[in-house]
Amino acid sequence: MTNNLPCGHVSLQDKNPPCFPFLPDTRSDTSSDDPGAQKIDSKTQVPWLTILLPAYNEELRIEPTLIDYQSYLETSELWQDRTSILVVDDGSRDGTIRVLKRYMASSKSTITVECVSLSSNEGKGSAISFGIQHILRKHPVSLILTADADGSADINGLPTAYTALVELLQKDKSGTVLNWDQAAVVSGYRTHESASASRLIFRWGFRTVVKIIVGDLRVKDSQCGFKLMTSSAASVLYRDLNVNGWSHDVEVLYRARELQIPIAERNIQWEDKDGSKLVASPGGIPAVVVRMFWEVLLVRWGYKIEGWEVPSNDSGSSIP
Repeated sequence: MTNNLPCGHVSLQDKNPPCFPFLPDTRSDTSSDDPGAQKIDSKTQVPWLTILLPAYNEELRIEPTLIDYQSYLETSELWQDRTSILVVDDGSRDGTIRVLKRYMASSKSTITVECVSLSSNEGKGSAISFGIQHILRKHPVSLILTADADGSADINGLPTAYTALVELLQKDKSGTVLNWDQAAVVSGYRTHESASASRLIFRWGFRTVVKIIVGDLRVKDSQCGFKLMTSSAASVLYRDLNVNGWSHDVEVLYRARELQIPIAERNIQWEDKDGSKLVASPGGIPAVVVRMFWEVLLVRWGYKIEGWEVPSNDSGSSIP
């Protein structure tokens, strides 16, 4: 992975960086005045939630997403005082950083938005992996929700996902409090009201190919970007990914299956936004289709033939 540049600094070895990585929140990772630094809220036993948004060239779509997500979280009795948003800029070459800086400087929301940036474009999987590492340094026992920067997923689906996650978790030895230091994942299943026929056909075809090549991943929609998980699950599933492109989700879910990490799938209302990276990519949808199918084959080949190893859960967390 390309080294992440410190906040507000440019590497002397990189004369023309694609952006200036920054962290608007200047508090240290161990700051005692950070409410999220406490592992678990003492009253409700609900841990801190970080919404992780990987972003690449999202200058036109990131701000509406932040407004929508912050508005929801501010009015949520459960999350309004234990939630933040982390944007991981994946080496954007447009004005994504400029838009983020301007928005965060002017936002009056009580929901904190933080941003870290990779020095070059490494892929969605790599951006999520780096963001998770950043989150774990501040909130070692917490919840992480990954979502797309364009706001395709309806954030109102969070309560359903959270309820499903609670159902997966076991109670501690006392039998009265949920043990949040466990690995568990809830993945979204995209439901559409206006998806184009070409997208639906592509998604059906991809799901079929995935099942044929790597087997049953225990979810119907592997590519949904809306995934709620415990930090224990995130730390092992996204550690040192071999596939960082469009199909990184397949590797993540493959690992979850091999580690027998509990997983559930719940419907999430989905709206395909204009400006799709799938359409705008070099070669368009056909090229992306070929690349994704190759990545799925790579997952199968890597773990079965090349000797890729599923990371062990050595973080001290328990996997039931």
